[in-house]
Amino acid sequence: MELNNVKVEWHSVLEPEIQHNEKQHPNLPVREMYRWVIDDLNSNRMRSRVIMSADKAIGYAFLYPATGFSDRNFASFGFLDPAAANRERSILLLDWAIAECTKDGRKLLFNEPFNAGSTFHECMDERGIRKLHRVEMALYPKQFGEQNKDIPSVYSIVPSMSVDPGALVKALYLAFRDEDESILISDNPEERKRMQENALSGKLFGPVIPEATFAVLHNGMIVAGITVVINEGSPLISDFFVIPDHQNHGIGTYLLQIAIKALSRYPEIKLWTDQRSIAHEFYIHRGFRETGRSETMYYLRPGKQQEQ
Repeated sequence: MELNNVKVEWHSVLEPEIQHNEKQHPNLPVREMYRWVIDDLNSNRMRSRVIMSADKAIGYAFLYPATGFSDRNFASFGFLDPAAANRERSILLLDWAIAECTKDGRKLLFNEPFNAGSTFHECMDERGIRKLHRVEMALYPKQFGEQNKDIPSVYSIVPSMSVDPGALVKALYLAFRDEDESILISDNPEERKRMQENALSGKLFGPVIPEATFAVLHNGMIVAGITVVINEGSPLISDFFVIPDHQNHGIGTYLLQIAIKALSRYPEIKLWTDQRSIAHEFYIHRGFRETGRSETMYYLRPGKQQEQ
């Protein structure tokens, strides 16, 4: 039996998932992060679907608009017992979420389903849902593998704080639009600009380190950039890009070189990147190593079912 927005006690339903995430993320206030979700679910302010068996919830999904994004919904999927995650139930939950996002004209995004198992992932593959697996990487500045590189004189380097945030994020969007990591960037130009302004003001990831944050210009247009902030006490490269038409000219290596030189007083520099991307190999060849921390996100754009 399955019902939409069924009246259940969501604290009990989500307690196993909460305990699991508390073990996975001991430094985060996981229970507090779930509090508003449970309140909205118990009040039927959040869309949900629950699979029942013998008057008990055995599987669930819920969906909510992403804060600050007009182009996406976040979902959560789970089963109280992994043995309950069969094909029929997995498809029921997935197809419900996909239909709701299609109706909204929004992308569907979600993290690792709880207790879902391989059958659920097979159903995700059939629906054309893609996986973005990002890993944290770290570098000791003295181990950086490139020195004394330069770029053609047709390019100029300027502080990112001196350029228009809208132009900067437009270039960032162009650089990533064909990559899986493009899912992290809003389709709405005004939202992208607002997020870039928040990043450069330190509101998004942490205080910017101006001496390591640059944009690259070509004929007055931004074609590359790097932004470094202080996050969790260490420098974090929060944005780093070169638009496709200007790649393979040494711009990325040069930007990384001058940023790391400016950060030489720090013991460690970190960044996050898609493990399957060319950028991952770029960082490996320049001395970055994976720290063991990672995050996985699954996504489906509107109308992309069955597209691989």
